[in-house]
Amino acid sequence: AFLGQADIPVLKHTARELERLSADEALLNARSIADVVTDDPLMTVKLLRYMQTHKHRVQKHELVDVKQMLLMIGLETFFREVPATPVAEDLLHGHLDALVQLLQTVQRAQRSSSYAFDWALRLHDLHAEEVLVSTLLSHVSEMLMWCFNPEEMLEIQKLQQTDETLRSTDAQKQ
Repeated sequence: AFLGQADIPVLKHTARELERLSADEALLNARSIADVVTDDPLMTVKLLRYMQTHKHRVQKHELVDVKQMLLMIGLETFFREVPATPVAEDLLHGHLDALVQLLQTVQRAQRSSSYAFDWALRLHDLHAEEVLVSTLLSHVSEMLMWCFNPEEMLEIQKLQQTDETLRSTDAQKQ
């Protein structure tokens, strides 16, 4: 319930890149913004959440392609309604260990989405962008927990380091 209402943070790199793009009209287009958004799983979730809560009554299909979402809402609306704030690095400024784990989780999601996208293209999947986004989001709950509950996540990590056979589900229940 908390995460459903929380203002999702974004990576500092994402905030900087979106600011750079918005300042230069020559670079400002849906593709360039979509590339920045899909590089950050947290920003992708933030945009998906906005789209879900602002869905038109006549919309029959869920949008998962970031570029399509941006074209649908418009770039001006995107920058106004889906701001690149708060910044995850600022949120975790006192928890360097948790920030490192968050960034490693983001990197793992980026790598897996890149592989999934490449495989989708190789297999001539007509929905390769959707495969990329869905794979990118596979670790988003862990990322959010690192952002909003770093102490408990570090405790889970310590439990698993002391007992290598301990599954993460069991550590989370403890």
